[in-house]
Amino acid sequence: MTLLDLWKLIKRSVWLVIGLPIVCAIVCVAVLYFMPNEYSATSTITASAEPAGVGSFATAAAEQQSKNGVEVKASTNTSTRVITITAEGNDPNQCIKAANRALNTTFIKAFSRYNVSGEVVNITVRMDLKRATAATDESPSTTKSAGIALLAGLFAAVCIVVIMDLVRGNIHSARDMEEDYEAQLLGRIPKPNQQEKALDRQQLFANVRFASGEHKSVCVLSIDNEALSAQTCTELAEAATQADKRVLLVDADMNGQSQLAENLVSDGNGLSDVLTGEIQLSDAVRITQGFSYVPAGNPKQSPIALLDSPKLSQMLEQAQLEYDIVILNAAPTTKQADFSYVANVAGSTILCVQEFVTKRKGIEAAATQLAIAKANVIGFVAAE
Repeated sequence: MTLLDLWKLIKRSVWLVIGLPIVCAIVCVAVLYFMPNEYSATSTITASAEPAGVGSFATAAAEQQSKNGVEVKASTNTSTRVITITAEGNDPNQCIKAANRALNTTFIKAFSRYNVSGEVVNITVRMDLKRATAATDESPSTTKSAGIALLAGLFAAVCIVVIMDLVRGNIHSARDMEEDYEAQLLGRIPKPNQQEKALDRQQLFANVRFASGEHKSVCVLSIDNEALSAQTCTELAEAATQADKRVLLVDADMNGQSQLAENLVSDGNGLSDVLTGEIQLSDAVRITQGFSYVPAGNPKQSPIALLDSPKLSQMLEQAQLEYDIVILNAAPTTKQADFSYVANVAGSTILCVQEFVTKRKGIEAAATQLAIAKANVIGFVAAE
């Protein structure tokens, strides 16, 4: 995954990437608001000699004063001969008192040990005491903690998005199709409610024409999103019409109301009636949006039985004599099995995929079925 792919993936999950950090920051601020403040009071002893010995008395005194929610610790710096006694807790006054009590206890014990002259002990240690007079608020900074929580939430959100994408196994970009499946990109279709540039539509049609060669019929299908194939069919039909080509768009998805049928006029007779021999092809053609269109109709028998008959090839041959290009809208590969019959008789086949949505397993399964059907797959159309 490239940085560009990651950026596109984050944009598709923008609410998670924005929402999770905000929630983490709010939770952090709430926890800090209800959490009692932490205070610290410090007293010190500077010994002229024997700092380690004085420090041992300080450690014992600190342990005795660690009670009632106050934790007292002692540390010794032998190079500077400074013994530091620190008391931490939620009550500043208790911290000050605990630090000074430990200081007094340490001084008394050290004085009785080192400031005595006699036959056994003859050591004089001067000790400078600095008592705790105030406690410092050591509570975490709300601003800094919220910032850290915000960054942690952002990192977690990005990780979640990446892991979810790995679990889904979707393609990331058109480059994945080109590199992993050795397919060529014919063009792109815009997002829903997004205006496509006229040049993009014309380039898509030109690429399809060049890739198809002498073949006049094109089968358009998607993996699991029939809206993609329906939009691609419409884009190709409109572009061909603008190029002064005679266009026939045939809805070969006879499994209920297809997306193409919802977008265009779908009442009356259609392809199913032509394949059963009840009507001629010309009787099923109607003009919509400037091009000729044949709806799927209402099949009275299995769509596979209709598509697996010689009449489909005969109908296609007749259509290619009357039109410059025939576009066939097939059912999605993961929803119905009849797409392979349409791809088999069509001169060329286009696969429609959507970045970060179309699954790799679906592409691999479709590629296998199209290869068995001996379909002439000329490339793919990508949608963001």
